[in-house]
Amino acid sequence: MAVWLLAIDREYSSYEELKYRKVLGQGWSKIVDLSPLLPVKSEQKFREVITSYVSYVYDDWEDSRDPGRIILNLTKFSNGDYVICCEGESVRGIAKLTEPVKYHYDNPKLYEYAQVIYPVTAWVDLTENGKIKIKSMGPVGIQRYGGDVEHIASFFE
Repeated sequence: MAVWLLAIDREYSSYEELKYRKVLGQGWSKIVDLSPLLPVKSEQKFREVITSYVSYVYDDWEDSRDPGRIILNLTKFSNGDYVICCEGESVRGIAKLTEPVKYHYDNPKLYEYAQVIYPVTAWVDLTENGKIKIKSMGPVGIQRYGGDVEHIASFFE
């Protein structure tokens, strides 16, 4: 079991949208379907491919957040994991992956958050951050949570 932080950019999506769609995802809709690259055989090569592809399709755009790492982390989500969903520095809720997840390239004409895993059917909405501490600027893309795992699990008891 792992606990992840997921940053949701309100300009392109929302916690409510992901919950409604029963997915967890990340942006970069111009990245094509990654199914041929899965399962990941070499994390380093996967990150290089994603980073190069993002630079190419977004006109030499470089991102210090490291899209290769972020998309790689999305592929690491698995049954039993918890995902703390944040909009900026606000924790909106927690998703629990209660069954084996699958990767899907969702419709990029409809959703900027096109790189998704599903199904995600267990959610706990939080108000006032639910006493979950995150960095003041919020998470970067998808990253491991460094806090108390048992505290996160307790929201589902």
